[in-house]
Amino acid sequence: MEQIFLEPNEEITSVIDKLSSASSGKVAVVVPKNSTMFQSLVNLKLLAKQAKELNREVVLITTNKVGQRLAAQVGIETYATVGTVRPAPQTPATAAPQASAAPAPEPETLPDGTPVRRYVPPIPGGTPPPVATTSEAEEVAEKPDADPIINVAQPNDLPTEAVTVEARQSPDPPVEAVSKPEPAAERSNDLPPIISRGVATRQEFHFQLPWKSLLAAAVLLLITFTLVYIMVPKATVTVTLPAKAVSETIDVAVRTVADQSDNSITGNLLTVEKSLTKPVAATGKKDIGTKATGTLAFRNCEDTSTHPVVAGSKVTSAGKTFLTNAAVTIPAGSFSGGGSVCNSASVNVAVSAEVAGEAHNIANGTFAITGLSTRISGTGTTTGGTTKQVTILTQADIDQGLAALEKQATDESTAELNAKAEGQTILAEAITQTIKTRTSDKKVDEQVEAATVTLVTTVATIAYDKAALEAKHREALMKKIDQGQKLEIPADRAPITVFKSYSEDKSVLTLTLSGDGFGVPDISKQDLAGAVRHTTKMGAESKLKEAYGATEVKIEMSPAWWLDRLPILSGAITVEYGFSEVMPTVESVPEE
Repeated sequence: MEQIFLEPNEEITSVIDKLSSASSGKVAVVVPKNSTMFQSLVNLKLLAKQAKELNREVVLITTNKVGQRLAAQVGIETYATVGTVRPAPQTPATAAPQASAAPAPEPETLPDGTPVRRYVPPIPGGTPPPVATTSEAEEVAEKPDADPIINVAQPNDLPTEAVTVEARQSPDPPVEAVSKPEPAAERSNDLPPIISRGVATRQEFHFQLPWKSLLAAAVLLLITFTLVYIMVPKATVTVTLPAKAVSETIDVAVRTVADQSDNSITGNLLTVEKSLTKPVAATGKKDIGTKATGTLAFRNCEDTSTHPVVAGSKVTSAGKTFLTNAAVTIPAGSFSGGGSVCNSASVNVAVSAEVAGEAHNIANGTFAITGLSTRISGTGTTTGGTTKQVTILTQADIDQGLAALEKQATDESTAELNAKAEGQTILAEAITQTIKTRTSDKKVDEQVEAATVTLVTTVATIAYDKAALEAKHREALMKKIDQGQKLEIPADRAPITVFKSYSEDKSVLTLTLSGDGFGVPDISKQDLAGAVRHTTKMGAESKLKEAYGATEVKIEMSPAWWLDRLPILSGAITVEYGFSEVMPTVESVPEE
């Protein structure tokens, strides 16, 4: 037997080429457990067809259980290992001719000279051996001088043969023997202990057929077969039915007061009051040192006009900002040399640093007034600035603490609301929070290390029955399916619920539901199972396609070696639905 080894991803065309190249009449195809051969029944059907055309016997060697079942469906034998392959039947050898009969042994005699004849069973087609008849035995018994016929019983460990000893009348003995006869008892004692004298008898055996036992066994076998035929087989039928896709988007109002209007369900208003406090650390920094001051000499080298400067005007130098202490007017400029030489008089301006700090101490700096030309400038020195940093509370510190309290209130309130809902559904987006107070025990810019913020809020929502909400959406979808169909919504296609709005008084919650489903033939699984029970696979497939419009039928039997007939009990048939979406036909509009 020739062996063909396959790769896990080898195609069926390559397998057929290897089979065609095989030289042996019986070929074992060794298939890996993860081979792509078992991904489709078509592969095995092609292999079986090619083997039949090539007049080769093909067996599969694999441990893949699914592959073994698929191979059994197309009539290919499978084995777990090469060593377990069933050998081909062999023609029994012709029996050797019997050896020629051995020469007959010399006749046996008893110690007194009586000849012994062994009974030999008759050979079919042969001549039966001579046996002493009853008349001869009677004749011998009438002669007192004659020895009777003797039956010799064989030991138990030898083949059962009757040994016949025939007593013949001996010739006249000498006178001495007649005058001195030997006593019968003494003569009998000379015989072997297994021999007894008497008239030969024939035992007949009649075989009687045990009709009652055979009848009981047949009835028991019939009952066992019937139970096995009814109880053992199982089947799984997967039916793909045509389906019409439908979708719908609706708004449903969840009201705290019962209302009989369409697309409206009743919900429960749930509220939770929260009062929370939280310490916050002050992170602001402020310099409370002294501000640098100085007197600067400004002059106008820009034009011949005067420029008034109000008190508090900004004066900058090296990126530092100062403020003028009093109002001042910069006099008009004076020039010589055709305007190239500035001879303008200067005016003193007292300034103070905008903020405290040593960084505003500037020596012999050049200063400019914000809003005027840089050619109107001043020079001078500022001194006296000192630095002293302290921690203060900022508005950002307070806002951050209150935001954390709002989130804490929402999280804790949501957990409490879910507990109050008692099985009803709460949409996270529909939870509202109303803040009553937001306070801090310290003021902004106050020199502190920490402060405590307090939040008082009310959290509310409307809880609803999810099944009742989805029932409204299901009713909307039912209006779109055809007559004779029923609505099927796959488990992974539940409608999507989105929060839309609240009424002004928070008593009505409006939700938007969108989703789809399928309109499928209105057939129960019990009806399908009853329709195909005790039919062949081909008959079941044909019936499901003709009677129910199935587009695809797949039948799996358990055990796989069972007859090509579904179970007689519909309860032993498991029916699974599959749906194939039917695209709507578009009528063509004739061109004008």
